[in-house]
Amino acid sequence: MLTTRAKKVLNLIVGDYIKEATPIASEAIARKHELGVSPATIRNDVVELEQEGFLMRPHTSAGSIPLDKGYRLYVETVTETNVEHIPPHVRGSIHREMIEVERDIDDWSKVAAAVLARLVNNVAIATFPKA
Repeated sequence: MLTTRAKKVLNLIVGDYIKEATPIASEAIARKHELGVSPATIRNDVVELEQEGFLMRPHTSAGSIPLDKGYRLYVETVTETNVEHIPPHVRGSIHREMIEVERDIDDWSKVAAAVLARLVNNVAIATFPKA
């Protein structure tokens, strides 16, 4: 079970990795995000995250790279904490768009991708697994 701080460190590493596309060092996390703990403490959290399969380090002195498990936890945490940041009128608009196409799975996936792209101001792709 991860501590609250370890989850926060993981989210910071994944977020920074998404932005920078380079391994993220513990010292960079300590410097950029002011967690109130030393880089050594963050390194201890990184070791725990690596042992739990959330991160990997290409070599001992390298920064951290998120693994699938780390991305999954990041996405779950982001959706839990950031939904309230979407203005109510935007949430209502999204709800109406999704209701209009709820019976057609192909249209639903197109609308979902378009909504996601608007929310993140980037390209979004929505797919469904094959049966």
